[in-house]
Amino acid sequence: MKLSEEEALYFYKKYFRLLKHIAWRILHSKEEAENIAQDTFLKVFNSDKNPHSHNFSAYITTICKNAALDRKKALSRIVPLSENILLKESADSPKENAEANLLLEKLQSILTAEEFDILIFRIYYQLSFKEISQLVSGTSSKLIPRYHRIKKKVEKALGGRL
Repeated sequence: MKLSEEEALYFYKKYFRLLKHIAWRILHSKEEAENIAQDTFLKVFNSDKNPHSHNFSAYITTICKNAALDRKKALSRIVPLSENILLKESADSPKENAEANLLLEKLQSILTAEEFDILIFRIYYQLSFKEISQLVSGTSSKLIPRYHRIKKKVEKALGGRL
C-alpha cells in the first residue's frame, strides 16, 4: 500500500498507543511492546490492506496481537540466565568474572561439546533452532527436544532452574 508521509503519520499516531498497549498486556515488557508495535506498522504498511477500510482497526490489532503472542512463545523457550553468566567480554569485577568462568567450566564438564554449543547458541546468542541446526548436526525438529533434554540436564546438575 502506498501512503503519503502525512497519512502514515496519521495512522501511526492513531494506533501506536493501542498497539503498544495490546502487546504490553501480553508481554509485560515496555521495550518488547514498543518493538511489536513498530513491527506491526512495518508489516501493515508493506501489505496490500487499505487503511481507510472499515475493518482496518481489527486488522491491525489482530496483526499486533498475533505478533505479541508469537514473541511470548519465543521468549518462553529461552532459558533465562543471569546477565553476567555467559561469555561476557569483561566483567564488572574479578569476582563476577571468576563466577562466570566457574559456571562455564561446570557446564563444560557436564555437557558434551556439541550440547554446550547448542546451549550457548540458544541462550546467549538467541539463535533459532533452524539457525542452530545449520551450525551443528541434526535438523531443527530433532534439535528442539534435544535442547530441552540439555536444559533439564543442566538444571539437575545445578540444583534448580537456570
